[in-house]
Amino acid sequence: MPNLKTKIIIFDFDGTIADSFLTLVEIVNELGKTEGIGVFSADQIKKARDLPMREIIFQLKISKWKLFFLARKIQKKFAQKISQVGPVAEIIPTLQELKKSGFILGVLSSTRKEILEQFMRNNKIDVFTFIHSERNLFGKAKILKKILNEYHFDPSEAVYVGDESRDIDASREANVRVAAVSWGFNSRKMLEKNRPDYLFDTPEELLALKI
Repeated sequence: MPNLKTKIIIFDFDGTIADSFLTLVEIVNELGKTEGIGVFSADQIKKARDLPMREIIFQLKISKWKLFFLARKIQKKFAQKISQVGPVAEIIPTLQELKKSGFILGVLSSTRKEILEQFMRNNKIDVFTFIHSERNLFGKAKILKKILNEYHFDPSEAVYVGDESRDIDASREANVRVAAVSWGFNSRKMLEKNRPDYLFDTPEELLALKI
C-alpha cells in the first residue's frame, strides 16, 4: 500500500456513495423492452460484476452512436427514481469523519450534476467542496487532471475512490492513486485484476487514507 500524503479524496457516485446498482439495472431492463437492446437476467447481473463496462455495453448490443442517446434516457429515468436510492451503508459517517480529519472531499461522476445534488440534499450530505459531472462514461481522466489543476494539488496528494475498473483506468491515466471499493458494481475479483493502489471492502476502511 502506498505510503504517501493524501490531501484530497475524489469520489465516484454510483455504487461508491449511492447504493444504486439494482436501480440502474432496473432502468436498463425497462429500456431494453423499447430500445432494442439486451436486458440483464438474474444470472447475467451476477456475471456482469466481473466484466468491464465496455464489455457489458457490447453484450447489451449497444452501438457507439446509440450509447449517447441511451445514456440521456437512463439519466432521465434515474432522476425520477433518485428519491428511492439510498446511500451505501456506513458511507455517510465515514465521509463526515474524513472531512473532520481535514481532507478536501469531492465528487466526479458521469451522473448529471442536478441528480447528484438532489441525492445529497435528500440524504443531508454536506461534506463535498466540489461536485463535477462528466457526461462521457470514459472521460474521467481529463476531468481529474482539471480538478487537480484548479485546486493546485499535485497528483501525488490525491486519491480517486471508485467501484469500477474504468475508475482505475481513469486514475492511472491522470497519474492519481486509486482506491477501489468492492461494495459497488465490479466484483473484488475484477478490481484485484486491475491492481488498484488500495482495495477496500467496507466504507470504514477508507479511514486508512490518513492525512
